[in-house]
Amino acid sequence: MRFSRTRRDMAGVDLTPLIDIVFQLVLFFMVTTTFNDAPGIEIELPEASTNKVIRDDQDFEILIDANGDIFVNSQKVTLELLQQKIVSSVRRNANVLAVVRADQNVDHGKVVRILDLAQEHGIRKLSIRTSERKQDAEPIPGQ
Repeated sequence: MRFSRTRRDMAGVDLTPLIDIVFQLVLFFMVTTTFNDAPGIEIELPEASTNKVIRDDQDFEILIDANGDIFVNSQKVTLELLQQKIVSSVRRNANVLAVVRADQNVDHGKVVRILDLAQEHGIRKLSIRTSERKQDAEPIPGQ
């Protein structure tokens, strides 16, 4: 005696809609995420009452940390490599603005040497970046 068997389909969950939603969420978070433009280099900027500089995407930013190490685009550089980067930046844009962000504990002479190096190699617009002075900060002696 032969019994007829009915064919059964395998029961399962269709994952396609779930995968679509996950991809949409990933895309949403990638588009809406804000990125911090500050590099991971710790710099304590000196304070000033005016802190406004007109910035451009082509600006050349030089960072000097508390140890006196020099960074361009979060990459540690020597004075010779800094000179090469300045020259190539001036070739791309003759009106480039050099923004120097130096820790307040850096030797003043080092900042002056870097500003002088920038001017020697064609940068005509220089700026020193500071943090905004807090209202309760102690006044500058002699004022």
